[in-house]
Amino acid sequence: MTTYKAIHGKTIQHLASDPDDASYEGQIWFNSTSGDYKTIVKVAGAWATGGAMNTAKSKPGGSGLQTAAAVFGGGSTEAETEVYNGSTWTESGDLNTGRGGQAGLGLSTAAVSVGGETSTAYVAITETYDGSSWTETGDLNQARGAVRGCGITTAALAVGGATGSPNFTQLNESFDGSSWTEIGDLVQGKNGGTCLGTTSAALYVGGNTPSSTANSEEFDGSAWAEGNNLNRATDNAGGFGIQTSAMCAGGAPNSASCEQYDGTSWAEVGDLATGRDGLVGNQNSTSNASGLVAGGDPAVTTTEEWDFGSTLAAGAWATGGNLNTARQYVNQGAGTQTAGLCVGGYTNPPQVFKDEVESYDGSSWTEVADINTARSQAAATGGNSPNTAALIFGGYSTGNTFHAHVESWMGLLGQKLQI
Repeated sequence: MTTYKAIHGKTIQHLASDPDDASYEGQIWFNSTSGDYKTIVKVAGAWATGGAMNTAKSKPGGSGLQTAAAVFGGGSTEAETEVYNGSTWTESGDLNTGRGGQAGLGLSTAAVSVGGETSTAYVAITETYDGSSWTETGDLNQARGAVRGCGITTAALAVGGATGSPNFTQLNESFDGSSWTEIGDLVQGKNGGTCLGTTSAALYVGGNTPSSTANSEEFDGSAWAEGNNLNRATDNAGGFGIQTSAMCAGGAPNSASCEQYDGTSWAEVGDLATGRDGLVGNQNSTSNASGLVAGGDPAVTTTEEWDFGSTLAAGAWATGGNLNTARQYVNQGAGTQTAGLCVGGYTNPPQVFKDEVESYDGSSWTEVADINTARSQAAATGGNSPNTAALIFGGYSTGNTFHAHVESWMGLLGQKLQI
């Protein structure tokens, strides 16, 4: 007997909570808490509008999770901090030094703002956040703007950036919670990229070199090495995730394009609703399964949230698109879930037998050619075929008239025949 393991190469796991990363897509597990068998179904175009920020921001710093994020600074003089609870943004303690182009990292209640630029100069300033106020701590060894970072308040990186001369540095510094130490440099000097991950497993993609690049580099705790490139060159994009499960969203020039990384290659996914650069992602997501991006250039308040997939109980029903014509006693349908037919039917009151035929594409119904004889409760074939070939036979209509004739549908030719 063929087993699930023989087909998929994995056994059914017993888990106390549902996983949310890409490796579980299409797999089945038993949730011991809910008592359900479940699976992840990938959903396309899963960006949704989140709550708008109170203050429009371009090139701010960011930290946290999709449901607990912080965004701070922006432009060249902004100092405002806003925190997100998954639906709304609330203003919190300001930075001590307003600036944009800084690296942001950590959690919404334990964040770091590193470097950046004011209206007059690049700065080396480092500030830490406790959820309500910012405190200055040890400066970077090199002042720089358009710097990027990753990690947490006690173990972080500040990578690349613009120093004025040169304007595209390879410099990489490590933070222990109080001071910065220079460690392995980037392979290629750049600023304005997207940096994700941890101090021992970081990812830096895109950026200016001085033109936009698709270059990707990975850090192992001591040295950077070339990784697999993005499909497009970009800079000042928003991102979230880790070295082996990342998202790069938007970026110059005002792009809506988004790519996901699985540790090996980048793949294009659903676009942002609003294309922009100078946006920021929540820097502490543990995968590309969920996250948010906020702000953008020119300064906007826009927030968009991403969800990788839907976790469903095995065999669960989900709402699909509504028919255009309400009816009951519909004739047996034909086709597949993403290419189906709904034929005829009946309404009462008033008593009306329907001749409408609607075709389904997996999300919405479209009216096509009517059947020759309006009727309900007929039988149909074509259940394992697309909606391009089907038969309807039998049924009854007004005056309890029972029918023996058969109608044939050939959707590719736009024909229906009565036999």
